[in-house]
Parts: sequence; C-alpha cells; structure tokens
Amino acid sequence: MSGATVGFATLGCRLNQVESRELRALVEQAGFRAVEDGEPAQVYVVNTCTVTARAEVSDRQAIRRARRANPDARVVVTGCWAQTSADEVAREAGVDLVVGNADKERLPALLDEILEGPRPRAPRVEVGDLRGARLADVDPRPRALGRSRAFLKIQDGCQHRCAFCIVPRARGASRSLEPKLVADQVRLLVEAGRSEVTLTGIDLGHYGADLVPRT
Repeated sequence: MSGATVGFATLGCRLNQVESRELRALVEQAGFRAVEDGEPAQVYVVNTCTVTARAEVSDRQAIRRARRANPDARVVVTGCWAQTSADEVAREAGVDLVVGNADKERLPALLDEILEGPRPRAPRVEVGDLRGARLADVDPRPRALGRSRAFLKIQDGCQHRCAFCIVPRARGASRSLEPKLVADQVRLLVEAGRSEVTLTGIDLGHYGADLVPRT
C-alpha cells in the first residue's frame, strides 16, 4: 500500500537503533512515508529487545502504546524478542505481524500484504532461520543531516555460546559486511555531511572472521 504512513518504536541496544534507521530507509524506498515520534501512523513497527526480562516488559509496553495511538493501525513486531519468542509475541493483544531478524529486509513487501484487505483474525508470523543470513547492503545515509555523527553496522551475530546469553539465538552466528561495502557506505555518509562515522556491531572483535579471505 504505497503511501501508507509508518511509525517506528525502537528498544534496546545501539544496533537496534541502526537497524530501525535501515528499516525506515527500506520502507521509504518502497513508497511508504515514515513519520516522526508522536505522529499518527497506519502501521507501527516495534523493534524489540530480549536481553533481560525487563526488556520484554518494555517491549510489551511499546506494543500497547502503538495500539492506543491508533486502534485501527497494523502493529508489526520485529527484533530480538520476535526472533526468539515468536509465539509469545503473537499472543500479545493487537499484534498483526511478527517478523524475525532474518526477515527484516522483507518488511516493505510484508507491509503491503498485511495492509491489503481486512485485519486477519490471527497474527502472521514470519520468523526464518538465521543460519546463512547475510548483512544487507543498504544505503546508510540518514534522512536528517543535522547531526555530525553516524552509526554504521558492519557486523552482526556472535560466535560465543555462553550459557547465560540469548544473543546467539536472537542474532545468529557472527557475520561481517565486506570491507569494500564498508568503505562505500562510509563514503556515502561523508558525502551526506557526516564528519564522524562510528562502526557498530554485536561483537566487533569477530569482524572479518567469516569472510574469505579472512579480514
């Protein structure tokens, strides 16, 4: 549904902030109109965290706020909580679509589908396997150029399997953006007026370990 308005709520780590920016760029490129915080929207995308029990409380609160903002809007839940606990998320009142981390790049097409026709009785769940996932080569230039610093995701996932940590299940194995793509994206950010670029990821110490040749 080209032209529909989309609002974003982002919880958790800095990487989630970067990914929400990427999702915003994707939906705008597909013809949707992203709105600022506090503006009414036809779709609300809640990008969730699941590192702690408190994080999931905040996720639920964000979903309820979206529903209160516009009871007729479609509510989409994505991010780490969606990836690790899709069935639990789908049971939340008012959720229309659950999208895992492996399927975020499909968001524009999925929004088109859920906006066609009446609201379904049961939430749709699109949570794929993170094995084999790759980092997307998206245009990193922010919509607003007023700030001097930009964040660029060059790594995702984690190779460690700590008993206390849910990150590998939420994010998958460590994977890296190829150096040429990193350089290209930094150049785009500089050309867009950013004087400082911060490279970010889940475990930057493993950057390049998955590339051939290893970087």
